[in-house]
Amino acid sequence: MPRVADLPPGWRHFSVAQKIEHLIGLDRCYEILSWQWAGLDPLRRSMQLQVMRIMFSICMKAALDGTLERDAARERNRQRVLDQLDRAFKAARKPDAAAQP
Repeated sequence: MPRVADLPPGWRHFSVAQKIEHLIGLDRCYEILSWQWAGLDPLRRSMQLQVMRIMFSICMKAALDGTLERDAARERNRQRVLDQLDRAFKAARKPDAAAQP
């Protein structure tokens, strides 16, 4: 885990995915977690355990303080909100288009 001085400004406001991405990268994290436990050398096994520990602590903190649930709800409602904005934008433009010759 980086020292506090090494973290970017606004670190506390990052989403769970952004924190994991900043620390080790999501692609690298997925790769490390996909390694088969049997047959790993001690260094790789230690690395896999560290990734699990970091992800577990970040995700549990997010789950307990509610940010994970808010992010999931925001993602679920995203398409509905975009559709509403699209309808409102089209409705606002219709009178302008009819007024011009």
